[in-house]
Amino acid sequence: MTQEALELTVLFSIAICAWWIFFVEQQSYWLDLTRQRLFAIRNELFDCAIQGKISFDHPAYKMTRTTLNGMIRFTHEVNLLYFLTIYFAHRFVFKRRRATDYERRFSSAIQTLPLEGRAFIYRTIGEAHMTVLRHVMSTSPFLWPILKPLSIVSAALHKTNKLRKWALRGKNRKQPWVVLDAEANYIGGQVRELQQAA
Repeated sequence: MTQEALELTVLFSIAICAWWIFFVEQQSYWLDLTRQRLFAIRNELFDCAIQGKISFDHPAYKMTRTTLNGMIRFTHEVNLLYFLTIYFAHRFVFKRRRATDYERRFSSAIQTLPLEGRAFIYRTIGEAHMTVLRHVMSTSPFLWPILKPLSIVSAALHKTNKLRKWALRGKNRKQPWVVLDAEANYIGGQVRELQQAA
């Protein structure tokens, strides 16, 4: 084997390994990590209900739990292209009604909670949004070099409670997140119906 052929073989092997690490191993790692974080957020919501800060039967609790279940269920499908597709489908096609209906029901339910419960629901949804955003930023093969630094910054802001305060004020209810929440809530509801039917 000539020197050039050996070098090409080595470079090809390195390229295959890099592809495997990013598109298989890292994707699998982030899928597991994101789901684990969403499970932890859902557990905190459950603990909040056990402590009596919010009732298990309250519509806001049920909607939030169903939305988190939906996020956990379709995490493996979430990437930048999926996020954009869902957003434009909801905004311009028939699914827009789903997002509008979800936001109306969520706003109505959240208003009936005491201040402490309302703040906790906003914080729970806000933390779920940040978890999904970090997942999208860390698994996009083309935008990863640009978005990864933003992911690090967002994580740092999250730790300083700036994003948490932002979430508590309810400013996370922007259209892209309402669309994501509506889709997750819909999927979570379908999963619950299948479990009840089984």
